Amino acid sequence: MNENILKVLENIARRYSYVSKSRKYRNSIDGTIVTIDNAVESVLSEFALNHNAEYSQVCDNREELAATIRECIKDATRERKQRQVTRSIEATQTGAITSSLGGKSTHNPGWKPFMTFNMIDLEWCHGIKYCPTSNTIYGTTSNGALEVIGTVGDNVTIIKMAKRLSFDPHQYILNQLEALRSIYFILQTYEQEGPEKMLSVKVSDNKTLTEYLEIKEGDRKPQTVEEITTRLIHHMLNNTLPASVFTGLAKILVYHEAFTDDDGNTHSAVKDFLYDMGKQGFLTGKAYFANIIENYIERLPVIDLPEAIRYDDEKNTNAFGIWNQEAYDDDMEKYDGLSYNDSQIIRTYLDPMTTEQKTFVVAWWYALVHAHEKKMLPSMLQMDKGGTLKNTVANIIKLAMTKYYGCECHYNLNQDKLTVDQYSYDSFTQKSLGDAVWCHYDEVATKGPMWDKFKSMTGGPKVDVLVKKLYSNPYTQKSSVVFFFASNRPVYIQDMGAFRRRLVIISTKGDNTYKNIPIDFRNKMNGDRNVQFREFVLLMKIGKVAYEKLVKMYGGLVEAACSMKDISSELETSSPWDEYYEGFYASLFEENQVERTISNADLVKLFSAYRSTHTSTLNLDENGMRKYCLNAMPENTKKSVWNANERRGVKGMLLHAPVYQRTSDMEEYIPIGEPLRPGMNLETGNVKKTDPMEDAVLF
Repeated sequence: MNENILKVLENIARRYSYVSKSRKYRNSIDGTIVTIDNAVESVLSEFALNHNAEYSQVCDNREELAATIRECIKDATRERKQRQVTRSIEATQTGAITSSLGGKSTHNPGWKPFMTFNMIDLEWCHGIKYCPTSNTIYGTTSNGALEVIGTVGDNVTIIKMAKRLSFDPHQYILNQLEALRSIYFILQTYEQEGPEKMLSVKVSDNKTLTEYLEIKEGDRKPQTVEEITTRLIHHMLNNTLPASVFTGLAKILVYHEAFTDDDGNTHSAVKDFLYDMGKQGFLTGKAYFANIIENYIERLPVIDLPEAIRYDDEKNTNAFGIWNQEAYDDDMEKYDGLSYNDSQIIRTYLDPMTTEQKTFVVAWWYALVHAHEKKMLPSMLQMDKGGTLKNTVANIIKLAMTKYYGCECHYNLNQDKLTVDQYSYDSFTQKSLGDAVWCHYDEVATKGPMWDKFKSMTGGPKVDVLVKKLYSNPYTQKSSVVFFFASNRPVYIQDMGAFRRRLVIISTKGDNTYKNIPIDFRNKMNGDRNVQFREFVLLMKIGKVAYEKLVKMYGGLVEAACSMKDISSELETSSPWDEYYEGFYASLFEENQVERTISNADLVKLFSAYRSTHTSTLNLDENGMRKYCLNAMPENTKKSVWNANERRGVKGMLLHAPVYQRTSDMEEYIPIGEPLRPGMNLETGNVKKTDPMEDAVLF
């Protein structure tokens, strides 16, 4: 058929448009709606009537002419539909209103997911785990370690969960609806071709709609655009959209808008697919995870209470952190060649100590940092007069260990907080005491129940720690935490036998030694990370040598602490203190005396005089004596008394005589001479090795 005849037929066919609702064709001239066969007959009649010359050329083959007209009608209606689709897309993108008739939003209540929690939800919640024991949400890092996100019921936990999403949930859903919109408009242009043609449209990964919707042989196939669209929405709700969002929380809306066609007729067509979040307005990560926590927490992977950071070679587990050996080796190499004299912080920190103390302390810090090696390590108490950089070094260790473990592996306490159960969980760091490698305990209590709590939490590789936090019932957790205590005043320790394997005491007379550091360096040491890591590397280098030497000589740091004469000397008199004190207390009473009133000042003077004639290794100044003596007074002592002569209260106490009276036999309650220590020759009273580090050249 020649080109001129074809143009005439196409021109006549343009008066028809496809009506989706009736699946028929509308004649724009008279408004009649007819079948495709009737439309073909109408075009054929007009062609024969008004274009006789052209008709005479092709009238001999009427069947071929009718087929050509049929194709012209379909092409014309497809072209018209494409213009409408283009106009709708442009309106969607620009937000323009194409008609004064306005539009309306509708939704199909049947468009709901088949399930409440699907694979998309699992992807969005990837790496998130729930521990019912602690009522805690954990997250998995890229290297496989666990990190505490927070406690269920805490709003901060939900915010942290939302930050784990690497995309905008709102935009994600908009993108999915954009794909739905595109397919819908494409289907409209093929609607008149029938369902088979529409289902053969390719949507993604070169899949046809039949494959995409998993329409199997024998299944009822959707017949219209609306039916296919409904199937598409169901498929998206179960496979590409998070089901939890559209289960009682959000709805998919179909937005219809009125428009005018080329012939001046008005129609209503789908402009857009939207989702309705109600008052929320749009989906945020916070809203999503708040819904998960409230309604679907049981669908999250459930885990038991994780092990602490210490590495378990047998189980090959390291829950809260992964030791980054590569980063550690890089820093060691970066500052290779450092010597003790190159240091400012570490050298000043160690300066007040003896050689034995220095050796033990650097070995202890090395062993603490390398806790993944599972070496038995006692806690350490460092006592001096203050200003010796104890906490500065502790903060350097925190910084370094956080880097190499990939998480904060320390816990912070002060004063007598250990006795309060709620302080076993830190709501700011979202960690419990049992989660930590070590605890930095500053301004430790000088005596009291805090030390009883410490004793119950140490002494074994794994002990039970009671954890109590908000929004959760108390629970016990296995812990192997090591404590570093810092104190600027003497600490009263009892029960030598129990504390021998638990606590190492480093006691010096150090006093404001930080002033020996040049001012310009002093300003850098707490803020410049290069300076801090440089000092850390030096500590590790000398610590490694010291640690290996002590392990070779004694077998471990616990054994070393029990044998080295400058370590934990206070423990030698801590246990006999009750007897030592009993002797002093008895000396305050005359024979047959029942009670006595004494001022605090006089009590200290008498205690000082008593110590001058009775052996004690307690190294106390006057202020220390006052605290040490007064704190150890019996429970029935009245600390405030009324002076009848002066008719006023005095700062003193009323003492009650012990059940026994002072006699010459009382001397047997008083330890005289050097107390026994591990390693001592019981026959001669001499220690086998008085200077175990005499061959160590470290400092």
